[in-house]
Amino acid sequence: MTIPTTTVPCDLDALARRQGGVVTVAQVRDAGITRGQLRGKLRIGEWRPIRRGVVLIDSDVALRDPYARANAVALTVADVVVAGATAARAWGLTTVPVRPIEVVVPPGRGMRPAPDLVPHEWPLQPSDISRWGRLPVTTPARSVLDVALSVDRLDAISLLDEALRKRLLSAADAEALAGRVAGRHGGGHVVDLFVMADGRAESALESRVRLRCVEAGLEPDFVQLEIRDGSFVARVDMAFRRRDGSLLIIEADGAAVHRDPDALHRDRVRANRLVALGHRVLRFTWLDTLDPSTARTPSAPPSE
Repeated sequence: MTIPTTTVPCDLDALARRQGGVVTVAQVRDAGITRGQLRGKLRIGEWRPIRRGVVLIDSDVALRDPYARANAVALTVADVVVAGATAARAWGLTTVPVRPIEVVVPPGRGMRPAPDLVPHEWPLQPSDISRWGRLPVTTPARSVLDVALSVDRLDAISLLDEALRKRLLSAADAEALAGRVAGRHGGGHVVDLFVMADGRAESALESRVRLRCVEAGLEPDFVQLEIRDGSFVARVDMAFRRRDGSLLIIEADGAAVHRDPDALHRDRVRANRLVALGHRVLRFTWLDTLDPSTARTPSAPPSE
């Protein structure tokens, strides 16, 4: 008597849910499913191979957990640690550019890269490794360090601000990372950002606009400033104090918000009130933050 191809033993189903929707072929066999039954499930597409020796059997879990590939690697390669952008996104850092799965493998393991998998042989200290659910991953601090070294300054400051805002890093952590970055090859282009970042920016765009101001020698006097005139008027992204006591207000305009006509109306009323108080308002978008050399092919803003 054969087990119908749609039947999954409860123990195997529970195991898959703990492992991000994937199980090893050995685990399948241990659950009592024969090689022929396994081939049948793969043939009709009920299950699918995700890595040599690993199959995806619960696509619903995998849809909720985008790290099924990383789980597959962790199940079949000893001492693998999920790292880089994959680990950073696992910790909830949404400003990280989407990349293939990144893992750290022991030196000499010889894992080959694939279109959706990038292995590294980075040296890791025990203090660099944590766990995210069932996965061994680099800590938030180490993940931020590795990503910041591999992206441009705009993405790096956005990542650092988000990590501080979400309390995945403390100010002391950022200061300590600055010392580590200074000693890493290629770290000179971002080392100052670990000191500059403070987590007050509420979006990647605000981080980018502030960085452009600082790079131009114009550090804002205020960030997330509440303006009142007897009653609340606005909380602005950043502002400069002018000689006459008024403010030059800088606002970062995200495209997603301003597709909403109601949001546009509220912003117009808000801006008019600020101007009526004697302030000047300048608005900047994602495109305004780009280098001239990249302005023709802008990177997409994150979905934060």
